[in-house]
Amino acid sequence: METAVSPILKGNEIEGWTMSSRDVTSEMKLQAELRTRDSMMVFMNDLYVLVLSGDNLQEAASKIVNRAYEEKGIVGCRIVFSEEDPFDLEVSRGNTEIFPIDVKGDPEVLSKLSSNHILLENIVDDGIELRYVCIALESNNEVIGAFESVAERATGLTEESMDLYRLLGTTISLSLNKIKNFVTTKRNHITSESLRKATEAITKDLDMNTVIESIVGGLRQVIPFYSAAVELIDGDQLLIVGGSWPGRDSFLGTRFTMEIGSPGYDVVKKKRIVLAEYAQKRYHQFNRPDFAFIKSWMGVPLLIEDEPIGMIAVDSEIERAFRNRHLEALKAFADIAAIGINNARLHEEVRDLSIRDYLTGVYNRRGLFELGEREFEKAKRYGTKMGLIMFDLDNFKKLNDRLGHLGGDFVLKRVAQICCKILRAADIFGRYGGDEFIVILPMTDSRRTEEAAFRICRAFRETNIEYNGITLEVSASFGIASLMGQEDELEEMIKRADKNLYVSKISGGDRVT
Repeated sequence: METAVSPILKGNEIEGWTMSSRDVTSEMKLQAELRTRDSMMVFMNDLYVLVLSGDNLQEAASKIVNRAYEEKGIVGCRIVFSEEDPFDLEVSRGNTEIFPIDVKGDPEVLSKLSSNHILLENIVDDGIELRYVCIALESNNEVIGAFESVAERATGLTEESMDLYRLLGTTISLSLNKIKNFVTTKRNHITSESLRKATEAITKDLDMNTVIESIVGGLRQVIPFYSAAVELIDGDQLLIVGGSWPGRDSFLGTRFTMEIGSPGYDVVKKKRIVLAEYAQKRYHQFNRPDFAFIKSWMGVPLLIEDEPIGMIAVDSEIERAFRNRHLEALKAFADIAAIGINNARLHEEVRDLSIRDYLTGVYNRRGLFELGEREFEKAKRYGTKMGLIMFDLDNFKKLNDRLGHLGGDFVLKRVAQICCKILRAADIFGRYGGDEFIVILPMTDSRRTEEAAFRICRAFRETNIEYNGITLEVSASFGIASLMGQEDELEEMIKRADKNLYVSKISGGDRVT
């Protein structure tokens, strides 16, 4: 009520007073509603500008909440939204502890919100009257989030105010859904492009290392992993054959058992896809010191015709680091990885056949030169030592004539077996031709080359070789050579070793020169 009082004057004297009153409540309400409407329209206009400038859902929600908190009388506000999982995104500002309902955790509240679209509740905090408003954020008539706020209760609610709240909900829903769709499209494009590049790489090159590098490189574009590993079945274990371990020593060559309760058992033996959000709680293996950094873990089997050949796994130092979309991406990469790895294996098998001696299983002449030249160039590049041993069997022609070709073949195979037990994994051992063999020894000086030759010579002498009940005495003549500087060539080393072998031969055999 507004009252006005005026004096009644006669000359300079006041003879009386006049008083008038009018009800201005409705006018004040109208002005308050107009201010609210104008403020809401400015707010929604600002939302469009804010949202259009971003392409990140978390960032956009934060901008909306921060802008809403700037409004006069706002005590607290919050957005919950379904980014990938139901209500997995939450951003708040101000005092949200006084919010009277829990949108995410109460199915009954969610049902009411779905039916009414807006929930209102008057509350009192520290003697101040407040209004809680919860507006549904929807997509395709489904509630996928909510915008909540608590503000000082200045006026009642009119139908126009309710319409403004509905419009606000629609504006926020459209804005967030636009960004969500944009982000999803962008992610899908990145995943598709990464898959395309990885597929192209593994079809161009059948080298196992190249295949694995292409797969891991593609995964890094779409999954925020710390380390990744490709593990293949080797007997009853899994063997790491490739991967990525930034900032740590390589785990290449590490083996894992596949007992019940292990990651390998679940993924490979059971052919399951595993997403372990709390990896150390699910698998005790990740509590070991070497793997204590693994907090989240995903594994997908590598299948060829529904038979497992291994698995591909990624991990993170953060719990719950992976989402379902990351698992879907890993599955897609696992499919092409399985094909690429299988093709690389077949290629290696065919290639291995072409450089292996059919009789003894050791390298043939082609394999010796192919691998030998590689080691030869490496030794010259890094200035390291390299030795070469050449030997042939003493009196092999007589032995072959006496036992026949099958007996001669048997002796050659046994000689190869004896050598393979003595030599290192890094040594290159092959049959040069007939009963002649060559050993190439990387990182080996002349003294150790000579020692290796003597070990082989002694092993022949000390090993009983029997064929059809006949004990055979087998010996060989050895010639050795060492790398002699940058101008040396592999064929020249072989020639020097061959000359030394000849010296051993004419000196009676069973010796090293």
